Amino acid sequence: MTSDVRKLPTGFGRLWTAQTVSSLGDGVSHAALPLLALTLTRDPMALAVVTAAGTLPWLLFGVLGGALVDRWDRRRTMWVADAARAVLLAIPAAAAALDVLSIPLLAAVAFLLGLGGLFFDTAATAYLPDLLGRDPALLERANSRLRGAQTAMSGFAGPPAGSALLALGRAVPLLADAVSFMLSALLVRTLPATPRPVTEVRESLLRQARAGASYAFRDRVLLGLALRPAVGNVAFLAAETVLALFAHDRLASTPTASACSSPRRPPAACSVQALPPTLVDDSASAPH
Repeated sequence: MTSDVRKLPTGFGRLWTAQTVSSLGDGVSHAALPLLALTLTRDPMALAVVTAAGTLPWLLFGVLGGALVDRWDRRRTMWVADAARAVLLAIPAAAAALDVLSIPLLAAVAFLLGLGGLFFDTAATAYLPDLLGRDPALLERANSRLRGAQTAMSGFAGPPAGSALLALGRAVPLLADAVSFMLSALLVRTLPATPRPVTEVRESLLRQARAGASYAFRDRVLLGLALRPAVGNVAFLAAETVLALFAHDRLASTPTASACSSPRRPPAACSVQALPPTLVDDSASAPH
């Protein structure tokens, strides 16, 4: 195992750390924004809008974003995306401190955070082969470590951290999220620069995006890899969008610590217990 680590360039450790910190921020905002919305309204549609807004950029701009990243400097794309997200989070943090948060503001912030995540993740995926010299063995190990850290931070560690920070105040998870993105941006700036691919004839952006989509649809393996999580996400997100509201309104008893530590317990259900009674307006029934 030691020999495997030595074969990876030192820049990979910084990339892994940056993506891990950035993914932690993704997980924090993934839990904190819906719970912040729950403090403003009890309308399921409004909560669904805030949750869906974070994933909408992947649906609208996923293919186009890949074409853009192919034209841009990938390292710069990563640090600019995370620095922009850090600055963006200052807006809802200030609104929370001034008690002027609103559902439209949270939805807009969720959408822009998702857009930044799209560019960061796409650029990181494209940057990795250049960093590792396109060595298949190194790419296999590096990708597994990056994806493992990304899943652990955004799906496991981040959401409970976001809900716990919310118990300290509405602005706290947003500020912590901003710090995580800024740290990631600073780390990415220390990575070695890699040359962008040079093409003799540059296609139009839409044609390039269409070519990429056509390639994916013609390849049965790639199509299956894309459709399987897409179908699963529809069902998963349909329940997740209103899970916090269901847990707060229908589950009268507070989950115990042992129940929340169970892998079968959805994190959002336990996250509701982090909401102090003073944060939730039980009389709210419509979006502000």
